[in-house]
Amino acid sequence: TASYQPNQEPMTAVSVPASTEYVTASNGTVIYSYTRQTMLLTLPDPDVANQVIIDFLNRVDTANSLADATLSAAKNAYNNSTDWVPYLYSILYSPTRIDQGVLSLFGNQITYNGGSHPERVCMAANYDLVTGDVLTLGSIMSSKASPNDFCQLVLEALADCKEEKFLYDGYEATVRQRFNRDESKDEDWYFTEPGLCFYFAPYEIAGYASGVIIAEFPYSKLSGLLYDGYFPAERENSKGSISVDSKSSDSVAEFSQIAEIVLNSDGEMVFLSTDGLIWDVQLQVGTWDITGTEFTVSYTALFSHALSPGDAIMLQTQFGDALPHLRLIYRSGTETVMRYLFQSGKDGSVSLIDC
Repeated sequence: TASYQPNQEPMTAVSVPASTEYVTASNGTVIYSYTRQTMLLTLPDPDVANQVIIDFLNRVDTANSLADATLSAAKNAYNNSTDWVPYLYSILYSPTRIDQGVLSLFGNQITYNGGSHPERVCMAANYDLVTGDVLTLGSIMSSKASPNDFCQLVLEALADCKEEKFLYDGYEATVRQRFNRDESKDEDWYFTEPGLCFYFAPYEIAGYASGVIIAEFPYSKLSGLLYDGYFPAERENSKGSISVDSKSSDSVAEFSQIAEIVLNSDGEMVFLSTDGLIWDVQLQVGTWDITGTEFTVSYTALFSHALSPGDAIMLQTQFGDALPHLRLIYRSGTETVMRYLFQSGKDGSVSLIDC
């Protein structure tokens, strides 16, 4: 077991790389796409990591029947039209909190098989990283709390945004029904670094145009409601800066701990390392608008609780000479730093540029 010194943290990191498969018609037209994820989890206890990974992959695999049905519908509906809009099935989770005690992920299952807009189902997955167990509302509540306590918090938050979000008349009954379910099975929530979120998918309490409705509560409001073990631990107020180096797989031996993220196995391998302890390191995949001025995040592909000197994130992906598609976010001291990974120079070296 490694001995960790000040300015070091045991590495706790999750990567959820996504891949997309395309199905084309005989004339080359894309008629369907399927996007899904895998998971790698870096923990001090590999048995716990394996337990979490298996549960997560089982969740993804349960979507296969719906994906197959969407593909079958696309094949039956396609009629060589020049204005064909490809059908799609996508399941994408983004990690929202990871530390030595908790992993939370929140995502969407999106299906399009014709019609005016895709159908969206929200999903969350929460894990205890000490035991590997799936967390439910019942398992995170303190012994003095009840589901009704959380229900009242949600109702108060939604009342403040009722007009802005165009909530349905009578939405309160839907919310109460949510918290009248068996709390030992309730997973319609997730942790973030700032607090606890409860979510409502389109059409649950508002129309499609209102999007996903989220009620988030800072941990300071959850005293007495949340089991003590699920409050975030205090952190060292440390500073550091990330650098990027092109290395080969042989470079693994240079680092004490490594979190791996493979976005494209045919791409270039780079290592991200730091000169000081930093927190909440996220690697986000996204796209730019047509003007090249606004970056839209598709999902968070990697989230590391901390990155210490001597540790690294090993990234393998394709870089191009277009706008960068990867954004790096981390906390250094009291600041949140945002930078892009960008391939520049005649030698094709990869560098970090500020947002």
